[in-house]
Amino acid sequence: FIELRRTEPKISLNFIDLITVCAPAGFLPVRGGFRDHFVEAPEAKYCCEACRLVLCQPRQTECGHRFCYSCINDILSCPNPVCPADMEPLFKDKIFRDVCCHREIMALKVYCRSEANGCQEQMSLQQIPDHVNVCPFFEVPCPLGKCKERMMRKEIPEHLAWKCKYRESTCEFCKNKMPLTELQKHKETVCPAFPVSCPNHCTSSSLPRSEKLMSSHTEKLLELELELRSLRQLRDEMESLRGTLDTVRTRLSALEQGGRASLETQLNRHDDMLSVHEIRLADMDLRFQVLETASYNGTLIWKIRDYKRRKQDAVAGKTLSLYSQPFYTGYFGYKMCARVYLNGDGMGKGTHLSLFFVVMRGEYDALLPWPFKQKVTLMLMDQGPSRKHLGDAFKPDPSSSSFRRPVAEMNIASGCPLFVSQSVLESGTYIKDDTIFIKVTVDTSDLPEP
Repeated sequence: FIELRRTEPKISLNFIDLITVCAPAGFLPVRGGFRDHFVEAPEAKYCCEACRLVLCQPRQTECGHRFCYSCINDILSCPNPVCPADMEPLFKDKIFRDVCCHREIMALKVYCRSEANGCQEQMSLQQIPDHVNVCPFFEVPCPLGKCKERMMRKEIPEHLAWKCKYRESTCEFCKNKMPLTELQKHKETVCPAFPVSCPNHCTSSSLPRSEKLMSSHTEKLLELELELRSLRQLRDEMESLRGTLDTVRTRLSALEQGGRASLETQLNRHDDMLSVHEIRLADMDLRFQVLETASYNGTLIWKIRDYKRRKQDAVAGKTLSLYSQPFYTGYFGYKMCARVYLNGDGMGKGTHLSLFFVVMRGEYDALLPWPFKQKVTLMLMDQGPSRKHLGDAFKPDPSSSSFRRPVAEMNIASGCPLFVSQSVLESGTYIKDDTIFIKVTVDTSDLPEP
């Protein structure tokens, strides 16, 4: 028995090391034993005497107790180490690898490590690395490499098709394909089909800048009119579809035998068509509302409904802030919006309503002076008869990045973290019918014509 025990480490050394080397990163726990969800509760003999978890790279002491490799190393690093199970002294050269126990543990059944994401597969511990490489619920990084997003493997096609900002896109002018992040630079610098004015200022092929801008605005109005016509046509089609559906339902209920399956198929097809039209109608309604409520005189009046619910969402951390609809200093002016934290932000968190002003990227930024220097007035509207509005005003800091020409969709917000205390807001007449009104005014008196 003694001789067998002395020669066993030479046999098991390469086997255990091979498993450790071949295991993928993250398969073995860094410290202690396996924390996987086992299908059946493991027997006590498979548990470490130190961490009480299922043994990882098991070692057996001279006194017959088993420990994880990392656990026994921690014990041996102490002066005069002893076995915590029976307080017997431990010696490093009398501790060996338990190959048999390791083999039995690797055969224990566990649930997939992506069980929380929805995977219901069961497998042995040694099958985990192979399963992880194919599990549709396993979290992986974006395959394009540059994107920092992580997702389940089954979500990769949708991510690459719609969500990844590094996904491939097509230039509408030259039809060349490239990453979405390079599309705008391509249009502005190298696209051979991108329309530009004649470099010789040919009057027959180019218009003055003001006429070009007016032409662009007219084209947008025409596009809006076409969309509205399409919207009305969709509504008429939906009414027609609803009438057809009522007719089909009447015929289906009158039939008791024969033809029922065909009518049900037709009904489902009409239901699908109706759903598609309703989605398109909702999208067009949203676009129309944004265009309809847009202001072009530098003044925003923002109506925020459901104040109590939105405040509770902010306190719970569900929706910390809200953005207003965009507004402009003119048809060809700066594009801006407001941002409000109903439960406060920074120094005002939990005690104040915080209100900020945001400069957004607009279509005519190349024609405007930068940095943004217009005076901004922020105001909470009093809905009572006294009209004691609360307001604050500021002149932009030219050195702040908040007022430089935007390179992203919007700049960093700038404003008042301590705009109004919640006690003043909720005790006065600033809230009526669970609604508040916020007004933002930008001084446009000294703005030059584009």
